[in-house]
Amino acid sequence: MVAERDGTMRGEDLQFRKRGAAKDSAPVEVAPKDFQPGDYLPFGARWLVHDGRVYTLYFESENLRHPSYLGTIDPANAEHLVCDFAAAERETLRPAGGRDADGVCEAVAQKHVSYMPVAEASDDDLDLGRRETRGAGRITVDFANTGAPAALALLSYESGAGRGCDISYFDTVTDRKVVASGDAHAALMKLQDIAPDAERTESRCDGSVPRWFSHRGRTYLDMASKPDASGIAPFHEVRLLRGTKAETVCKAGFAVRWTVKSMGPEFH
Repeated sequence: MVAERDGTMRGEDLQFRKRGAAKDSAPVEVAPKDFQPGDYLPFGARWLVHDGRVYTLYFESENLRHPSYLGTIDPANAEHLVCDFAAAERETLRPAGGRDADGVCEAVAQKHVSYMPVAEASDDDLDLGRRETRGAGRITVDFANTGAPAALALLSYESGAGRGCDISYFDTVTDRKVVASGDAHAALMKLQDIAPDAERTESRCDGSVPRWFSHRGRTYLDMASKPDASGIAPFHEVRLLRGTKAETVCKAGFAVRWTVKSMGPEFH
């Protein structure tokens, strides 16, 4: 069976019991032989049946996109490393809607847009009022496409709870104070799919740092997860704000390819 792991980080583990054992009995203890599963830090797991044999297959996360390693358990309940894996994502950015979507998506995909620079800022420059959040930058931009540029703060949220959370986002600012209310703030939070308050911030936790750019007179926000974000489903969208209405202009699809990185010492 696939069982939920104890602890704040959660994750999945593979368990089995002796034939005829009660369902609430302790699972059979399995010990790794000649390798350390902790070196891979897997959080997803599945049993794999192939050619009459049963294998353990572990993944970076529960979304099962990136495999970590394949193992096999011998009659003495020792787990052996068969092989470990590398995975690569191939991205295709496609139009999601809007009159100029084709041109915008092509320009972003071909790296033909120039992103607006963000000036450095520190916690001393901003009154944040939010836990686990620091000031990372400031920019003045017509983010709502109303013809009126406005001051924004780039904020970085970093939490060590559970598996941790790391994401950056923009919020409205007046003088030195980050403004946590009003239509502009609400629209900007909706555009970025983020919900910050004084105690915690809810988000995708994919390490992304959004970037503004201008294309044919409109201002767009480009949001993409970090390429090396471990255990996170890849994400990339280009969005547009018209006043208080948020639109998704481009949306990326991802295809993952697995390759064997190395074989276990007993299976060379």
